[in-house]
Amino acid sequence: MRAILALGAALALSSVLAQQMQGNPNLRGEITVWSWDIAAKALEANIPGFNRLFPNVKVTVVDLGNQATYDRGLAGCAAGGGDLPDVYSVENNEAEVFWARFPNCFTDLNTLQPAASTLRGLFPAFKWTELTVGNRIYAIPWDSGPVVMFYRRDIYSQAGVNPNTIRTWDDFIAAGKRIAAATNNRVKVG
Repeated sequence: MRAILALGAALALSSVLAQQMQGNPNLRGEITVWSWDIAAKALEANIPGFNRLFPNVKVTVVDLGNQATYDRGLAGCAAGGGDLPDVYSVENNEAEVFWARFPNCFTDLNTLQPAASTLRGLFPAFKWTELTVGNRIYAIPWDSGPVVMFYRRDIYSQAGVNPNTIRTWDDFIAAGKRIAAATNNRVKVG
């Protein structure tokens, strides 16, 4: 059975992992990655950095779409690992389905050098929960889901909203309603 690497949605080629690796200009080959949407774009954006370390490795990212990636991954594992890529993006919440149903379809990333366990400190502990089974690490997280909001001060000021007073989701919703009213519903927040 051909085992594939499942790396949480974009770390396969990311600078975090690449910085942990020693470049090897003698390494040659091709890597195919299945992913989707923004994860595929993030992987593609990391190819130049990866190729600075591994100039003779051709990386092809195939954007299948989220559901197709998931479905084809399940089908490939159910078929004994055939017709699967070298690297597979999987969301944390879907990962446990694969590990429970097809534990032999993926590579324990601790068997690689450097071992995936050396990367544990780079991500919050909760991101590893769904990506590990016992001591086996089947995938590596790529983010912790942070979110930021940018706002236009002039619109907040026009609506009489001081962003420094927003402390709860209820405050945020109330501010959004004030902004919508002040802009005749041209600007909606919340």
